[in-house]
Amino acid sequence: PQFARWLVTGDIIQKFVATVNNIAQGQSPRPHIDFFKLPEKFKVIKKKGHYYIDPSSYKRYDVIADVFASLDTEGCVRLYWLFQKPIQEAYTELGYPGQDFHPILLRAIEELLQVPVIEEEIEVVPRVTSYFFQKKELEKLSDAQKHLLRMGPSNVEIIKTKLQEFYEALKK
Repeated sequence: PQFARWLVTGDIIQKFVATVNNIAQGQSPRPHIDFFKLPEKFKVIKKKGHYYIDPSSYKRYDVIADVFASLDTEGCVRLYWLFQKPIQEAYTELGYPGQDFHPILLRAIEELLQVPVIEEEIEVVPRVTSYFFQKKELEKLSDAQKHLLRMGPSNVEIIKTKLQEFYEALKK
């Protein structure tokens, strides 16, 4: 039911194309996924003067991971190829005339497949309105990768598993 609500979003093809393009470039997809409403704010816990991502923050993304995992890979790939012309037109309108969208989709998937699954607590450092990762290797991740990492280890694993399925099906 949640996926059906997302599909009735206006300009879904344009939002899909813009989101994929942002992710392929390592940018945040947030401006184009306004239909994802998180039920709670990001939370941290403080231990001995250090801040860590509160595991309850990961649960905010459970529905997204569950919906994504429930997608029929082969059906989605067929749908992608069926809508190839309007997808390509949306990519052209985004400012990429004469360029093929398909390699961008593959690059976006590759970008997210590189996100590590971190089982231990993740230390963060407060900024004025947000947090950054204490570990330099995590802070060096692209904005798109950081978004996925903030979903928590189990959701990252679920999403990466489905992305790998999509990737293999799209390369056939």
